[in-house]
Amino acid sequence: MSRLLYVLIIALLITSCFGTGFFTYDTPDKLDRYLLEFKSAAKERGYNLNIPNHLKVKLVDKLEGRNTIRGECINDIPMIIRLEKDYWMQADSTQRKILLFHEFGHCLLK
Repeated sequence: MSRLLYVLIIALLITSCFGTGFFTYDTPDKLDRYLLEFKSAAKERGYNLNIPNHLKVKLVDKLEGRNTIRGECINDIPMIIRLEKDYWMQADSTQRKILLFHEFGHCLLK
């Protein structure tokens, strides 16, 4: 019995380390398509991006600073992109893309 439990725990740990996408989300929106498009655009311009496997995207109620701040990149481990929730929820797909590309630039192009 204990051997079976040990095997199940190991299997769970191994499979939990592999996500289906690039991001760890604190929001239900799937953002991988924006990252893939950013990576492709960067490659067209001669940048070969190393995408960290610890990138998180979080929706937050309010960002500190001026009223015009809608997103920010925190270069730490894990790397975090924080997006203002109210703006994100009302933004159309073009506005979302512009905001994420801007933050990807801060995080990934350094």
